[in-house]
Amino acid sequence: MKNLDDLRRDRKAAADKMKEKATAIGALEAATAPDAAAISAASAEFDAAQAAFEAADKAVKRAEAVEAAAAQSAGAGDANPGAAAGGSAAAQVANPEHKGAEVGFLMHALYQANGDRDKAMAVLDREGHSGISASLSGLTDGAGGITIPRPMATTMIELLRSRVAVRASGARSVPMPAGELRHAKQTGGATAGYGAELAAIAVSDPTFGAVDMSFKKLTALVGVSNTLLRQSGQPMAMVVRDDLLKVMALREDLAFLRNDGTGGNPKGLISWCLVGNLQSAVAATAAAAETAIRRAVSLVE
Repeated sequence: MKNLDDLRRDRKAAADKMKEKATAIGALEAATAPDAAAISAASAEFDAAQAAFEAADKAVKRAEAVEAAAAQSAGAGDANPGAAAGGSAAAQVANPEHKGAEVGFLMHALYQANGDRDKAMAVLDREGHSGISASLSGLTDGAGGITIPRPMATTMIELLRSRVAVRASGARSVPMPAGELRHAKQTGGATAGYGAELAAIAVSDPTFGAVDMSFKKLTALVGVSNTLLRQSGQPMAMVVRDDLLKVMALREDLAFLRNDGTGGNPKGLISWCLVGNLQSAVAATAAAAETAIRRAVSLVE
């Protein structure tokens, strides 16, 4: 009988198959002379892959529901909660302070295995981190090129938001799945004026432009000593996580505030500001800061 990790791997394989068949259908439909028979066959294969994914997804959800029920029903009245079938340990409540530590465990396992993904999975399984091993199994990058799986990346970004000044101030995050995003902007407005009763009214039109944004990639390389790599467990994972969060938050603040948008960097607030609205010589006093803020609000309005 397959365990939860095996079922998740099956679901991932089915999703990859769906993507492969969808790409094939798109290529056939985009051909100069589309082959109806080939498109029909590819569509049938896509439907089969979709059915396999739905079946795998249902199996995963059933297994997760059983696992959650078993964890919830494991109470203090059990004679030996840790002696479940197969020798598995009782479920533990997740510590919110350890969010994102999976990244450190993943890095540690890859270092121990010299970048070998299969050996890293064995290390994680042996140390009781089968969930991280399941995520790692869906990756195909070579040694040293492993990408952080999506659930872990989401956790890291969630922790990062509270540390970056621009994000903490209420900046809105907008998804950019295609790598580019275009915003429309109004560059000029209509005009109004007084004239004689029967004089012709001057025609005026608002003008519009575009603000194009492109994907920017933030990366960090953390140096870790051999001594630290030999210390497996939660403390090592927390050190790696905190170090990554610190350097990434600092670099994001710098980019969001001061970068000019060139050289692969985001465009910061100073660069978005109109030249006439920029206040660069404000005294370091509360009164001066309040005056500058009031002036900025007035100029924008």
